[in-house]
Amino acid sequence: MKRDDELVRTIVLKVEELGDSPNAAINNFRIDGASDEAVDYHVWLLGDAGYMRVRSFATTQRTYSIPCCLTAAGHDFANSIRDDRVWRSTMEAARESRAATLKMLGEIAKAFVRQKIKEKTGLDLID
Repeated sequence: MKRDDELVRTIVLKVEELGDSPNAAINNFRIDGASDEAVDYHVWLLGDAGYMRVRSFATTQRTYSIPCCLTAAGHDFANSIRDDRVWRSTMEAARESRAATLKMLGEIAKAFVRQKIKEKTGLDLID
């Protein structure tokens, strides 16, 4: 399955809204318009990348990945990708590179957020 970056963004922002405990899974987690398998896979990817805590289990038919909450890195990622204009710019830059990793998406978004802050405040932020 290919990674769907729009689905990644939707999942991150929804888990941020719903997740309130690192020990409690968000039951019946669904995204309108996406298959359960696609959501499970992308939740697993986000957990593997360190953006969220995930509980995974397998049956004889498939593996399930259930989100619990965002990690500190996941909250930073959510803050970077929340703004629609920043997200569009991020996706344009990622498409141009044709090889953006999940971590790179966050870095590209952070760069656009830094640029936006500099334009509004004159502050030059560094990581």
